[in-house]
Amino acid sequence: MQSQHLSTQVSQNDRYLAICHYIPLIAPLTVFYALLKKIRDPYSFFHLKQGFALFILWFFSVFVLALFPFVGWVIWIFLISLSIGGIYTSYHGETLKIPVIHVFGEILHLEKLYTQITGKTL
Repeated sequence: MQSQHLSTQVSQNDRYLAICHYIPLIAPLTVFYALLKKIRDPYSFFHLKQGFALFILWFFSVFVLALFPFVGWVIWIFLISLSIGGIYTSYHGETLKIPVIHVFGEILHLEKLYTQITGKTL
């Protein structure tokens, strides 16, 4: 895993927004807020992509939990640890690529969605 420490360059508001991307219940709301208002810096967009990819996994894990309870709980414990790790790194102003989650976040192409909504490029 690759980590960059950016704490001197990242404002407190950007850190709090990045933390919100990793909280499953409010992650979709923060994605819309960030795409419409806030995203202009690579730090926030990095956590936006990873947090949204993690939210999608949370969403599908509910179905796995319903069908296979034991497997679902194992997946939930894994996702909770990833969320806590994302919250920790974003609070400290770091960017840490979570191996599978980061690749899935790159596939989502949120940059194109941002360009379509705002008419601006990153």
